[in-house]
Amino acid sequence: MRAPTLRFRLWQIMAIAAVLAPLFAALAFDAITTIAVLLIAGAMLGPVGAVRPGRRLGAAAWSASLYPLLPFVFLYATWLTAWIVLGHRPRSSLDDPKSISPIVLFPYASTFFAAMSAPFGLCVSYPLMIAHIVRRIRRDRIGPEKVAALGLLPVLVWLAMWALAFLPPDGLREIMVWYAD
Repeated sequence: MRAPTLRFRLWQIMAIAAVLAPLFAALAFDAITTIAVLLIAGAMLGPVGAVRPGRRLGAAAWSASLYPLLPFVFLYATWLTAWIVLGHRPRSSLDDPKSISPIVLFPYASTFFAAMSAPFGLCVSYPLMIAHIVRRIRRDRIGPEKVAALGLLPVLVWLAMWALAFLPPDGLREIMVWYAD
């Protein structure tokens, strides 16, 4: 089977953009919000599009299972971007992330949408992982220990995300308070 050409990939991206542009316009998204949503979608769907067609279910399952890490990655990106722009560590109640610079708004909006779409990621991650496990059992004849490990991974990642969100260490708590302030 022939590998997809760059021209075909660009055509796919343009078609997706043509479909999504009216949707974003109808929802009255501004440019920063649109870029933030597309950044999150690219982070989740990029690995799926990068692998061979026979491996896409596994890439989608892993991508969805690791989704809980995305809000924290964007939170740290927001904080580091603000630190670079300000020239000092962002301070709670003094350095509002929404008013520092337009550069900070991209990771700020990405953090917000990644956190708000986490329940959707939870609903998608486990069914995808179950489908991936079933496929691996049929195709690769994996043993029960691998089945248990693959089945437990999404649960452990989501539990770790909830633990970080509600029982954060001091450094993360400081960043979360700054972001929410």
